[in-house]
Amino acid sequence: MVYTEYQKEKVETNNYNINVSIPSINIDSTVIAQFNKDIKSTFLEPSEYILQTENRNIIYTVNYMASIENDILSVVILSTFKENNNVQRTIAKTYNYNIKTNKEVTLNDFMKIKYLDAKLLESEIKREIENSQEQAEQLKELGYNIFSRNVADEMYKVENADNYFLYNGYLYIIYAYGNNNDTGEMDIVII
Repeated sequence: MVYTEYQKEKVETNNYNINVSIPSINIDSTVIAQFNKDIKSTFLEPSEYILQTENRNIIYTVNYMASIENDILSVVILSTFKENNNVQRTIAKTYNYNIKTNKEVTLNDFMKIKYLDAKLLESEIKREIENSQEQAEQLKELGYNIFSRNVADEMYKVENADNYFLYNGYLYIIYAYGNNNDTGEMDIVII
């Protein structure tokens, strides 16, 4: 159902180091067609751009994992991008598809499978993010640059979570801050 559509491992000294495995989902569905389109624009197009540029000093990696649990196909893609002396950026995206109903699986669908209510899940998310921010503050006191989390941010509300998957009976919610910011920081809430 999921295969590596594009794979490239190449080192061009002082120009780029690229190691990518980019998946494609092999299911005939309009939902899957949209997933594959998003995968290409998010992960494949930057790869092709990097191979055509010169003197950029770029490191770019893409890896993925696919699994099926409770008739739900989950594909998780993680990439890192570092250019020159800029901060390394980490991007994570998930795609979830019910192979029996031929529909995209939402976080609410996963919450029903796990018998979770939104209030409980949000309190777990808040607790986890607060712990991560406390650890970041301790590093800041030691002189490190940190990525600050705002626990009150709307992104931590259940209805705004957009990267999640089910694996080995656990629900994973990913907050990859590099999806929207220049950072490699990421929090993963496991329920």
